[in-house]
Amino acid sequence: MIRNIVFDLGQVLVTFSPEYIVRRCAPDLPEEDVRLLVERVVRDPEWIKLDSGEASEEELIPVFCRRLPERLHNGIAALLRGWINCLLPIGEMQALAQSLGEAGYRRYLLSNVSHRFWAIKEQIPPLDGYLVSADERLIKPDPAIYQRLFERFSLDPGECFFIDDREENIDAARACGMDGFVFTGDVAALKEALRQAGVVL
Repeated sequence: MIRNIVFDLGQVLVTFSPEYIVRRCAPDLPEEDVRLLVERVVRDPEWIKLDSGEASEEELIPVFCRRLPERLHNGIAALLRGWINCLLPIGEMQALAQSLGEAGYRRYLLSNVSHRFWAIKEQIPPLDGYLVSADERLIKPDPAIYQRLFERFSLDPGECFFIDDREENIDAARACGMDGFVFTGDVAALKEALRQAGVVL
C-alpha cells in the first residue's frame, strides 16, 4: 500500500527553464548570448557541482567567467546569483501535493538542487520531509541518495511512490524498491498512474 509520495522539485513542483532563467537574470543580452549562457553555464557539467554540494554559486562565477567573453561576465554573475528566484510554481502539481496531504498521505521532497533551495522552500506546499542533494553530497540517480531518503524518514520503499521528470531517476528508484512515474507535464496521466498504484485521489 502506498503511504508516501515523493516529489522531485524542478519540472515537477516548479519550472526549471534555462532559457527563461537566463532571460530573467540577464534581460538585455542578445539572443546569441542567451543561447551561449544556456549551453555554456546552465547546461554545462560544472553546474552539477551546485546540486552535488561541491561548489557554491559564488565559487562558480569566476570559473565560468574565465571560460566566456568579458561581455558576459555581468550576466554570468547575475545568473548564478539569481537563478533560484526564477523557478515558477506549477499550479496543478502544487494543488495535487496539497490534496494528497489532505488525504492523509505523507509527502517528501527528493531533489537534485543546490543549498539555495532553502531560500525558496516556502514557494512549495509544506511537506513532511526534505532531502536536498547538495546537503547530502549525493545526487540522483545514485542509489545511495534513495537509501538516505528511506533511512532519514524511516520509510518502507514499497510504500513510496516517486514523481520525477527524468527516466533514469525513476529507474534507479525502482531498482531500490520504490515505484514511480516519469512526469512530462501531463497531470492527468500522473493521476492515473497514482490511481493504478492504489493512491486514492
